[in-house]
Amino acid sequence: MRSLLPVFFLALTACPGDDDVVNPSGDCEAEHDGSFVCYSTPGPDDTWLPDCDAPLDRELWRVFQQADGTAYMIPRPDAMGLETGICDGDDAELAALFEANGLCDAMLDQAGVTLINSMDPADALTISHALHESLEFAAVEYSDGTGGVTPFAPPEDWVDACDGAADSSGICDKINEWYDLDSGDCPNLAAVFSAEEATALAALLNDLYGV
Repeated sequence: MRSLLPVFFLALTACPGDDDVVNPSGDCEAEHDGSFVCYSTPGPDDTWLPDCDAPLDRELWRVFQQADGTAYMIPRPDAMGLETGICDGDDAELAALFEANGLCDAMLDQAGVTLINSMDPADALTISHALHESLEFAAVEYSDGTGGVTPFAPPEDWVDACDGAADSSGICDKINEWYDLDSGDCPNLAAVFSAEEATALAALLNDLYGV
């Protein structure tokens, strides 16, 4: 079965950080440097390469090109080929790409970490595109009765998902108490949700991303 993913050719892009960087997915412009407030900031010489043919309303796995021409993704997509079933899927070409970049390994050794942090930019964009095509946030319940959401979404997404949303679980009240993104107030806490709150947050995130 042939992949239906776009074939990325080279095109100039205007991304914050370096106007000379080439975006293999097209000539779209990044809106900012790709930072996730309260979660991650790219290095000063790194450039966000947005997916110019993004399948969803928002990008979770963002691709950043480094000064040496290689690319990494934030959040790091460890084992996502296994999580999504792509490694064992019908698309052999796509599965081979995931395998070659370490995304079919349940646990990464140091060599695997180096590999996943130094991908070819076109490969990284193809991988990100495939992950977004299969993205669906889901609630998980842990043995202690608390809940979480998989895959991980940064706090910026939680805040945006709650903006103007109807929420009977109370999770949005918690999130808005924890985070003030405009002021950069990022509390150093591990978020703990109830199973009901996790279910509500997963649904809100799916709405935010247009899943």
